Amino acid sequence: MDAFTVPMLRDPNTLEPLYRDFQDGCEWLVNRVSKKKFLVHRGIPIFLDQSEIAGFNRKFQKFYDLCAPVYDGMIKSFLYVRRLGTDQEMRMEYLRELEIEEGHDVLEVSIGTGSNLRYLPRNCHYYGLDISSKMLRQCQKNIKRWGCKAELFQGCAESLPFDDNSFDVVFHAGGIKFFSDKSRAIQEMIRVSKPGTKVLIMDQAEKLAADVLRVPVAKQFFKGLKEMTVAPVDLVPDTMLEKRVHYVLKGGCYCLQFRKPAVAPASARWRTVAS
Repeated sequence: MDAFTVPMLRDPNTLEPLYRDFQDGCEWLVNRVSKKKFLVHRGIPIFLDQSEIAGFNRKFQKFYDLCAPVYDGMIKSFLYVRRLGTDQEMRMEYLRELEIEEGHDVLEVSIGTGSNLRYLPRNCHYYGLDISSKMLRQCQKNIKRWGCKAELFQGCAESLPFDDNSFDVVFHAGGIKFFSDKSRAIQEMIRVSKPGTKVLIMDQAEKLAADVLRVPVAKQFFKGLKEMTVAPVDLVPDTMLEKRVHYVLKGGCYCLQFRKPAVAPASARWRTVAS
């Protein structure tokens, strides 16, 4: 973990600052106020209390842990069968919307196996968070093989372990439908974005969900998927600017974008935490 990363990290429950410590042969991030400790395991800080993971988050954490080793192959096979183009062509349909410039701090919420990093500029600081430890391990292997670099964290999208106004670019691709609290996750993406930042959220629309549900195993596991495929425009606060939705992958996925105001309005309310 780079030294300049630690000052931007926060206890995801209280948003209190952390410091780095080494005890008993382990690396920890420690809350400066409460002294609560978060283990850094194999280079990945763990900001999860597994006993508190419930609902959709728990269900799909297990799913992604299970399929992590073969996930990239599954995606490429699906694209080929449905004639949706190559992995790069698919990803660039939404990645080209990101306003990434040299030296930017870029956060991907639900980074998965890190496949988006492969097609992004290399001269930036990348950060990725995911709820699945197995997906993060696969991501570590991938970025090493591709010659990429990223700081990885295990945590929930609803409680991001970062300070306010930390990132120049924030995006999420392909999974908000599975979050336990979509509204809070969106609020968190806004909170950690710098003023003026564009936030991008991409996920399956009804057309692609119908294709997925033709697979017998998926039909059983993703019960109710079609009902989760509407772009969550109504969950984006009215204070956000430039809200728009367009479709990619031949209409199979929606791409929701909006911009955090350069100056926060007086009425804006961010996450409140216990003191």
